[in-house]
Amino acid sequence: MTKQQHPLNKLISKCHALIQEELDYLLKKKKVSTNIKMNYTNYEHQIIECYGVMLTGWLFSGAVQNLSKIGGQAEVEKLLDALNSEACKWVRLMDEELRARVIHNKECQA
Repeated sequence: MTKQQHPLNKLISKCHALIQEELDYLLKKKKVSTNIKMNYTNYEHQIIECYGVMLTGWLFSGAVQNLSKIGGQAEVEKLLDALNSEACKWVRLMDEELRARVIHNKECQA
């Protein structure tokens, strides 16, 4: 059976929704009471450093970025598959991992 083709914008919307839903779920488990919108532009500071969670299994080189910038249909389909299979998923960082990440980011900005 062949995979049903979806327009690129629909695939991107599905990926955005999965990323946001899983972020909401993890932050709720951490007892973060406000709704936090995924921030692709300032992901390191606004998501990782502020909330101690990160998206693992990102399939593309470089930092997590807006899905409209990762490539075409094939790349977005791969990401959707990875999100659905949890090969790409949100994880909670341990305190030491978060501290190391913050230090590394500050060194990169210096």
